Amino acid sequence: MELLIANEKKQNKEEGRVIIANLNDKVEDLKSMVKNSLGLSLSIERIALYYNNQSSNEKVFLNNNEKKLVDYGVLDKTKIYYKDLGPQIGWRTVYIIEYLGPLILISYFFLSMGPSKTNTTQKMAFFMSTFHYLKRIIESVFVHEFSRSTMPLKNLLTNCFYYWILYGLICGYTLFNENYVEDSPRSFFRYLMAFLFFSAEIKNLKCHLILKKLKENNKGEKGIPHGEGFEYVSCANYFWEFIAWGCFSIFVNLLSFYVFTWCGFWIMMQWAKKKHAEYLKTFSDRYPKNRKAFIPFLI
Repeated sequence: MELLIANEKKQNKEEGRVIIANLNDKVEDLKSMVKNSLGLSLSIERIALYYNNQSSNEKVFLNNNEKKLVDYGVLDKTKIYYKDLGPQIGWRTVYIIEYLGPLILISYFFLSMGPSKTNTTQKMAFFMSTFHYLKRIIESVFVHEFSRSTMPLKNLLTNCFYYWILYGLICGYTLFNENYVEDSPRSFFRYLMAFLFFSAEIKNLKCHLILKKLKENNKGEKGIPHGEGFEYVSCANYFWEFIAWGCFSIFVNLLSFYVFTWCGFWIMMQWAKKKHAEYLKTFSDRYPKNRKAFIPFLI
């Protein structure tokens, strides 16, 4: 099959170069062909490929390097455009960097204050925070599967702001200082919040394992998840994370934590709506109609 490869910046000025490919070639293979044929001094991670779908008038991006061209609806004589995404960084590395920040900053504030000077709430909050971010790092290394292997390096600062500044710096500073006064440290309600936090964390982990196994069983493709809350929402992993941070915020009862949790809620809601729309588009009538995107029965 023949494909016409053209530079996105020059799509109105040139017809492009013909490359011979096979429908069963992977996207990664096509990127290598484009790189070698056009003599590009770019790594394949920096090369983005897409074509214009005439029927839907939408750009179809070939994002997953492991998927075959046929999976994206590429046909003979399809005109493929390429562009340089700029310097890239691996998503797994991004996640590890994001989560290391809170671990380091929270530990710094806790140790600087002195463990012997901390009250029960501060000690518990340090343990809860450390548990969460160690869990996230372990998941990033051993559990998560990424449909895109890299992201633009320029986005790393924005991604780290939420975790490093809003949580690690601001939440850490407001929690671990001598002016913090705990509310009813031995009340049943506070113990309940801590218990619900850890329960939601485990539920979140189980959701990630379900998604990992689903991708493995479908050879990298998405499937319809079930169990651990997926019967009610498309993104049960986000739902349990929100529950965990909501309980954490109530446990420490600080404005900075409520702000952090609200920002997380808003971000995850946007992601959940997008993922829910993708599920509906991919599976159509096969996707359960009663599922919401993020919050059961509501959103």
